[in-house]
Amino acid sequence: MNLIKRLRRQFILLATVAVLIIVIGALGLINTLGYAAMRSHVIDTMTAITQNGGTLPSRIHENDTTSAGWLPIPGANSPADTPEFAYQTRYFSIHLDSENRMTSVNVKNIVAFSEDQAICDRLHAEEQGALRFHEDGIS
Repeated sequence: MNLIKRLRRQFILLATVAVLIIVIGALGLINTLGYAAMRSHVIDTMTAITQNGGTLPSRIHENDTTSAGWLPIPGANSPADTPEFAYQTRYFSIHLDSENRMTSVNVKNIVAFSEDQAICDRLHAEEQGALRFHEDGIS
């Protein structure tokens, strides 16, 4: 009788641990894939803004079927492949010259920042070492 109770407890414990491992693994995989997709989308959007002089590019013609969408992001099912995308993306951009001096500030696409706040954020990010300079711009 004692042996049966002990085996039953071990079985319940083992089953509980197995279910927890499966649930944690599944949630971890789902979150990792979501994070990777979001990060890729953010990098693609920032790259498009950088390569277009600090603004989001748009299709030249409404009936343009040669491009994948509003941004040069591969895949027709991209969230950026809608006319609304340009209006729901909030950002500011700061143009720098070859000596990393600010030449202009664009805050037209975000209401929460003034030019002064954008400049302060840029300076703070530079102090923290959060800015990385590269050929195409800053990330």
